[in-house]
Parts: sequence; structure tokens; C-alpha cells
Amino acid sequence: MLEHIGTCGIELYFADNIAVQYNEISDVVKKAHGADDNAIDPDWRVTNALIQYNYVHNCGEGFLLCGVAFNSDVFRYNLVQDCGRSYVHYSMGSGYFQLYNNVFYRSKDGKGTDWIPDAL
Repeated sequence: MLEHIGTCGIELYFADNIAVQYNEISDVVKKAHGADDNAIDPDWRVTNALIQYNYVHNCGEGFLLCGVAFNSDVFRYNLVQDCGRSYVHYSMGSGYFQLYNNVFYRSKDGKGTDWIPDAL
């Protein structure tokens, strides 16, 4: 379990054919002068990553999808709960991501989620 950390819970760079699974990530907050506060971020040139069966809660953002040209990742069967700014943040250009069978849940006020993409 990763909790009370800054910037990013799990951040990936220059990786291919990996799985990020069975993690609990919570309470990720921005550090001084930082920009990120997300739970899982397959960042630069991460191809064929499978991100599944994770429990993300109480972070600034759930997933940060940096769409750099080489990214091609699958997010499935994750539970993302009570994220402050967004549940999924797509940033930058031309990567390819599949998101399906995830649960995005807000328990604090019962008003639903901030943003859930139909398709990326």
C-alpha cells in the first residue's frame, strides 16, 4: 500500500510489456513546486502496459495519461474513489489508451464523478 506520498504513486518511464496490479494507492498530494498528484501515470514511452485490479482513493487525480506517441496501455478492473480534481486526466498528444470495466466512485457528496471519458 502506498499512502501519503507526493507527486505520483506509481509512475512509469521507458517500459514495455509490464503489469501494474493489486496495488492500493491513497492520499497522493502535490509536493512544493510540483505539478502532479496522481495515483498511476504511465508516462514517457510506456508500451503494452496492463494496469488492472488497483484500488485508488483520495488522490488529486486517479490516472494521468500522458499521450506521448509511443504509449499504448490498457486500464481495466480498477476502482478509483474520491479523487479531488479528476479521475482520469488525458494530457498531451497521440498515445493510445483503452479504459474499460473500471469503477469510478464518489462517496463524499453523492454527485457522481468529475469526468469519465467515453473513449480515448
